Amino acid sequence: MDETTYGVAELADLIGNQLARVFPEDVWVTGEISGLSRSGRGHVYFDLVEPPPEPGLPAPARLAVVLWNSNREIVNRQLTRAGVGRMVDGMQVRLRAVVDFYPQQGRLQLRMTGVDPTHTLSQLALEREQLHKKLALEGVFDRNPATLVPPVPYRIGLVTSLGSAAHADFMSEIHASAMSWQVFEADARVQGDDAEPTIVAALQAVAARRVDLVCLVRGGGSRGDLAVFDSESVVRTVADLGLPVFTGIGHEIDASLADEAAHTATKTPTACAQTVIGLARRPHEAGVAMWHGITRAADRILGEATADLHGRAHRGARATDAALALQGQRLASARAAIGREAKRAAREAHGRVGVAAARVGELSVRRLDRSSDRLADLGHRLGREAPRRLDHADQLLSAYQSQIRLLDPVNTMARGWSITRAADGTTVRSVGDVADGTELVTQVADGRISSRVHGMPTSPSPGDDS
Repeated sequence: MDETTYGVAELADLIGNQLARVFPEDVWVTGEISGLSRSGRGHVYFDLVEPPPEPGLPAPARLAVVLWNSNREIVNRQLTRAGVGRMVDGMQVRLRAVVDFYPQQGRLQLRMTGVDPTHTLSQLALEREQLHKKLALEGVFDRNPATLVPPVPYRIGLVTSLGSAAHADFMSEIHASAMSWQVFEADARVQGDDAEPTIVAALQAVAARRVDLVCLVRGGGSRGDLAVFDSESVVRTVADLGLPVFTGIGHEIDASLADEAAHTATKTPTACAQTVIGLARRPHEAGVAMWHGITRAADRILGEATADLHGRAHRGARATDAALALQGQRLASARAAIGREAKRAAREAHGRVGVAAARVGELSVRRLDRSSDRLADLGHRLGREAPRRLDHADQLLSAYQSQIRLLDPVNTMARGWSITRAADGTTVRSVGDVADGTELVTQVADGRISSRVHGMPTSPSPGDDS
């Protein structure tokens, strides 16, 4: 029996016909994108591979896929509406395609016509959850939050896509703060195939500059666009950087794993910059608040001391005036008493003289016959005693008058002393009690002198009179 022999074209047609009968309609296929490329005409080419059972092993199966430009817009809209973003290598997809066989190339190819975004999202969520559990068990998310932020963080490492809106927003806040910053920038791709290694390298590069903290920022994007911030290498680099990492990634809903591993996570690049600025301003604001507190306390203490000093001065002035008034009253009383005592003493002396004269007369009459010599002697004794007693009384009166003159303020002022008071009546005892322009009233022996202070020295010279 002769074996059937096919020509190449004949067998190719047979294969094509059989595939058309087996797959008359579009089919759904799941797999992982590998080797994705885009042509200048807008076509997309990649391989859909079966993930190997273990990392590092070759893929068990591989199918070529083409997405013509005519279908690319449909697929992109489906992915965009779901928040997945563009297709990239490593993405798990469930796609709809036509099974084509090209005889001219002898190649089987899937012609992609649609995609199921929910499958990709589910896979991303599943992978993220698995990685989260793994890293949490290792304590990865506790490492960077435990690093210490310097009290005044002025040396900042910035990792972002230089020239992007995120970069501009962050630096705009930094410049607007009008503070002295040192910003060390490192450019990194924040989405796409090479985003993961460039972010890791950029983080390590700014950390080597011995900065105070590192800021990792990116603008908003879809879940697929932000998937790099859920990658294990980026998360581990953030956690183990040895410096506090602040993130400002424009999330739609959930925080990324990089946010969870960071010291501080904010929602936008602007918010990240504002947080860092707030940290740097905190010591300055604390110092200003302390200075205001010291100023208020000093003002309060000075006010209390001034009020107490004024009170003491007024009380001293009143006490002095009262003492002077009392002394004046005492002097007047003493003068009056001395005058009365002098008159009484004079009257008593004259009375005693009269009595003595009468008694002498009586005794002279009674004793005239006794002894003229004794009478003469008594007359002489009386003549001597009377002037002496009168001189003694006059001396005592003069002494009292001298004491009165010494205690009289009028006589004290006559010797050149004076009393100076301010316009409010307070007594001036020191140059510290007056200032330029103070009106003064000086009491002297024969009247009052009004004056005004001019050219007040800053401090009294040693030996100056008060």
